[in-house]
Amino acid sequence: ATIRAGSPAMSSDESNGVIEMKEGIANAGFEDGQDGDAGADIYEEVVEPGAAHPQPYAGMPKEVLLLYSGQARYRLPREILFWLTVLSTLALVVVTATVIALSPRCLSWWQASPVYQVYPRSFQDSDNDGIGDLKGIQSRLDHFEYLNVKAVWISPFFKSPMKDFGYDVEDFREIDPIFGTMEDFENLLAAMHDQGLKLIMDFIPNHTSDQHEWFKLSRNRTEPYTDYFIWHDCQNTSLGTVPPNNWVSVFGNSAWQYDAERQQCYLHQFLKEQPELNFRHPDVRREITDVIRFWLEKGVDGLRIDAAKHILEAKHLRDEPQVNPEQPPENVTAYWQLHHDYTTTQLGTHEIIQEWRAVMDEYSREPGRYRFLMTDSYDGGEIEKSMMYYGTPLVKEADFPFNFYLVELLDAMSGNGAFSLVNTWLSNMPKGRWPNWVIGNHDMTRLSSRAGKAYVNVLNMLLLTLPGTPSTYYGEEIGMENVNVTESEIQDPLGKFNVSMNRDPGRSPMQWSSDDNASFSKNKTWLPVHPDYKTVNVEVRAFTEDDFIRSLHQGGLSRHNHTRWFSVRVFRTGSRRRALLSPDAEECQLVDAAAVPRPEPPAHGRAAPAPRLDVPRLERQQHLRLPPRAGRLPRGLPGGAQLRRCSNRGPVLRSARRAPAAAAEDEHPSPRQRPAGQPGSGAHRDGRGVGAGVRGRPPRPQPPRLPGPVLRVGESLLPQHHGHPAQQLLTDRLLRPCQRLRYRSETPNHGNVLNSFFCLLSLNSLLFLFYWCTSW
Repeated sequence: ATIRAGSPAMSSDESNGVIEMKEGIANAGFEDGQDGDAGADIYEEVVEPGAAHPQPYAGMPKEVLLLYSGQARYRLPREILFWLTVLSTLALVVVTATVIALSPRCLSWWQASPVYQVYPRSFQDSDNDGIGDLKGIQSRLDHFEYLNVKAVWISPFFKSPMKDFGYDVEDFREIDPIFGTMEDFENLLAAMHDQGLKLIMDFIPNHTSDQHEWFKLSRNRTEPYTDYFIWHDCQNTSLGTVPPNNWVSVFGNSAWQYDAERQQCYLHQFLKEQPELNFRHPDVRREITDVIRFWLEKGVDGLRIDAAKHILEAKHLRDEPQVNPEQPPENVTAYWQLHHDYTTTQLGTHEIIQEWRAVMDEYSREPGRYRFLMTDSYDGGEIEKSMMYYGTPLVKEADFPFNFYLVELLDAMSGNGAFSLVNTWLSNMPKGRWPNWVIGNHDMTRLSSRAGKAYVNVLNMLLLTLPGTPSTYYGEEIGMENVNVTESEIQDPLGKFNVSMNRDPGRSPMQWSSDDNASFSKNKTWLPVHPDYKTVNVEVRAFTEDDFIRSLHQGGLSRHNHTRWFSVRVFRTGSRRRALLSPDAEECQLVDAAAVPRPEPPAHGRAAPAPRLDVPRLERQQHLRLPPRAGRLPRGLPGGAQLRRCSNRGPVLRSARRAPAAAAEDEHPSPRQRPAGQPGSGAHRDGRGVGAGVRGRPPRPQPPRLPGPVLRVGESLLPQHHGHPAQQLLTDRLLRPCQRLRYRSETPNHGNVLNSFFCLLSLNSLLFLFYWCTSW
């Protein structure tokens, strides 16, 4: 076929096979089948049967184009790419699901922070009645911020006759007037949440006070409260009461008390003013569950179940076996003289705690509002009983039971002893559960008094570095000791029964400063303040480098690096004033421009007197918050203080020991002695130090430095030994054996999860794009 040029369109002539040009749409091959099979007719005219395929040409109809496009090209590579895309997609799904399933879950707030116990009677008094209260706790929330403590456990503050200082509850839904009002509690809770703190409340479900409305109605047999408590017939004679069995209370003597109004005995495992609730009664369980809901509705973040193992008792009321079978039964009056097989951890106890756990989970559905549950259930050496409070793989109970095993280390101070106690808990703990460590609380004497000052820092560091959640008692961060309480001053009911078991010495008021009554109260205190409060208090110890308060502060900063908190604290030393800014990545010394002392000229030819070093005194404190990636530090600071010197001092936990205090000057030289570019040298990128002159100007005066070294990058948080052989020996033999412990970290590695996911997704996308391009 030939093409006749010069025509506006193209046509075919059957007679001579000449293709003529026609105008526009006259070509039936471009009419999209509007005239029936016109396209097919044109195709038959252009390509006769048996003839060779025509060569491609401009303007050829779609039938000719389809003739070439329908021929298979690159079939094998395309099939390979197709199946490779399908397999990579499946691999992406499988790998992503596997990584997510095997990745540890995110740490919750109760795992990422130490738990700080506050004894409200002794923390801070706001109304000067000598007893701490809720407003006092609220006024000291900055202390928790500085320590980087996010979980605060407050001992009982329910309405109570105070026979056992709040553990004898008169009303579960009211605040005792000694501590404040419900409004004070709500204000405290709101203030804590505003500062990112969590409140754990001490809850006592095992018993009430004999002044509780339930008990009053039960003793006169008013329904439905008749069986709310455990009553049993007993003989009451002129010689005394004959109890139903030989059960002994924790505080000593018989666990049964005769009630003249009901003419029966009721059970109490603690004081006689603390009758035991009958948890086998369904209404009692419902009442206690409603109380838990009441406080969760208020916004409480967690509960500590006190005396959890005492919740149920055996129905048969048999005598418990004696530790010494040869001892006359009438002489059994102490709690430790019996094996408590029928009064602790009875069948059904865990079902009750599981019910409470289910209620906590109901209120944990809100994002970021997990409700924490822990139990006080020390087993006395039978660790299997404690592990049961973790629950089962299918049914969860407590997030963890309190672990008091580390307390036994104080009786056998050795590295092997530490390893044995730690390994005992970790090896028996159910898989996937979270450990915890306790070395002191309101029922024990102070750590400094039990272990000695030489061991306090090492034990506290061991507490912070073990895997799990550490729990510390108020005052331990500054090394408070037991206070001497005379027999006439004893407030503890257990101490009144047995002076040797008095718990008051470990409950003395918190020592905040060197002012009167340690700034706890302006008037008298309910217990005497320790005489060493002028040197052992929060203000002074904040600058003591070998102290637990700084270790807790610096160690906690490594846990919470999402938001940068800057604690600005202005101190006065004599006539000088210094502000210290303590962030997570830098530590800057700040000083007022007017506070830099000027040298006085010598008088009458005599040398100027040497400056007197006074104890630094805290004037004010303020907390500033910066975004995680903020590049500059704030300039407007309390009292108009101006930035004078900064240095990178990120806290690092390492195993190397620090040098003794005698080498402090060599280990921590001044900024002028440090080579340029080293952390803390004060050198800028242009080579000038902070104190260097600018364009011939004289150097600026350096701010005054408080005595003592400051922790720097790469240094250990281990306390200084000060040449004490016992502390150095404990550091070497106590911590090194514990390094042999292996525990799977629960810290999530979500960065690897996302990296794996996006790498596979990118690879799959590239393969799919290449396949699509080649197919087209």
